[in-house]
Amino acid sequence: MRTVKKNGKRGRTQRYKCAICKHRFQNKKRPQYKNKTLWNEYSRGKQTLKELGEKYGHSYKWVRKQLDEHTVDIPTDIKPQATVIVPDTTFWGRHYGVTVFRSWDLKRNIWWNEVLSEKQAHYYYGRKILEDQGWTFTAAVIDGRRGLATVFKDIPVQMCHFHQLKTVTKYLTRRPRTDAGIELRTLALTLTNTNEKILTKKLFA
Repeated sequence: MRTVKKNGKRGRTQRYKCAICKHRFQNKKRPQYKNKTLWNEYSRGKQTLKELGEKYGHSYKWVRKQLDEHTVDIPTDIKPQATVIVPDTTFWGRHYGVTVFRSWDLKRNIWWNEVLSEKQAHYYYGRKILEDQGWTFTAAVIDGRRGLATVFKDIPVQMCHFHQLKTVTKYLTRRPRTDAGIELRTLALTLTNTNEKILTKKLFA
């Protein structure tokens, strides 16, 4: 038997009632919990403000307010070490973006910086800061931005599979007509689950 049941709302705050002692109360931690839930769905679930507003029955302005009130804990337990780095910049609108350096080995972001535009200087800046802290980079996985590979020219660099496929599609299109084009696109679609040596053998067999 459940000892606590919902007991109406006060404004938009859910109230509860104990079935044993009849005491009525509201959970003060609930707003913080909801803010955290919204933040996780927005940042990890890739849902827009409009989608979250429709899900929770509020406007997108209400969702934005809850996200602004949420405090994000900055990790302090990450020790500098050797890692494969994945640098990238994401924009919201035309003039606000965030450059992020993510450790592939740790699956965590280790540095980020707000930017107004995407420039090579931002990547040089991020790399220098991390290396000054003691980080070493064994390799880098980058997107197709021109010139970005020069920032990491002293270590192995690989273009991410998504941008590799975008480059292939640029020249072959999504529906190539020639036999060679069809076969090349078929091979390109296996990039995410094909060993590089095996793929090379297939291409030059």
